[in-house]
Amino acid sequence: IQKLQEAKKFSVRDLFKKQKKLFEKEGVTYEMVKDEKRLSKAMDDLFLLHERRAVQKGVQSNFTRQRVLEFHCKLGSLMLKTNMLALEFLRQGGAPIAAAYSFQYRNKLYHYQKGMDPAWYRWSVGMVLQKMMVERAFSEHLAEMDLLKGEEPYKTQWANGVREQVQLTVYNTTASGRLLQCRDTLKAFLKKLIKGDATSV
Repeated sequence: IQKLQEAKKFSVRDLFKKQKKLFEKEGVTYEMVKDEKRLSKAMDDLFLLHERRAVQKGVQSNFTRQRVLEFHCKLGSLMLKTNMLALEFLRQGGAPIAAAYSFQYRNKLYHYQKGMDPAWYRWSVGMVLQKMMVERAFSEHLAEMDLLKGEEPYKTQWANGVREQVQLTVYNTTASGRLLQCRDTLKAFLKKLIKGDATSV
């Protein structure tokens, strides 16, 4: 964390101050879900916070659909039984205000999804929880915390390296294969068009 401060990516001192005020003055508590009985409600809270943040940012997310929630409830249960689930919260009066959903495997922490209550935005609750996750990773002597794919600004702030992701698609030379290729090319073009970058397709 100190190295991030030295790189002037953000103020670690400010995060420490906010964490102190949140816990000592605002009654905020930290929770790591360890009980199977708590998992279903915790997943509901995670999805709720993620949806609220998505609405605030004006973006659409597949992580708000009911079938996706059901899938992650089942996955979370399996992960919990094998000590691979890292589902962490900041709560105030029992209500969730920030959440982080990760998987811990072979001495690494893979951070998959997060959410926060926009009403607590000025307190940087997402960043405070992220700091606590990093501290926990160090205290448990984990080798790495992987923020996975995506270009969200917070990942640039916390990361000290980038892994390039490459996608290779191979199509059959049959008529159906060519048709599928045309469909995917058109789909990619429309995505670029919506983003205002169609010339790069």
